[in-house]
Amino acid sequence: MRDVAIRLEWLYAKASWERWDEETKLLKAEGERVGTSFEWLKNEWSHRREAWTLDEAVSPEAVAYAARTMATVGRLEKKITPTLCRVIVLRCTILNSHA
Repeated sequence: MRDVAIRLEWLYAKASWERWDEETKLLKAEGERVGTSFEWLKNEWSHRREAWTLDEAVSPEAVAYAARTMATVGRLEKKITPTLCRVIVLRCTILNSHA
């Protein structure tokens, strides 16, 4: 009976480890997507600003909005990316210390 309990405990621990490992992989992938998304957004708003600057039908307010949005996305990227990287590194460090 004791052997069965030990085996069950081992299986629970293994399942927990596998869930943690999967979550870490997902977190890494999400971190990569976040960086890519910020880069795409900055480029998108930069292109809009440039195109709208050349188009006389577009108001100066719209051009200013595009510039402000591009700057906002850049600030968010600078704030969020390092924090997300620290979370990923911490998670991987914890994961590797339990290996």
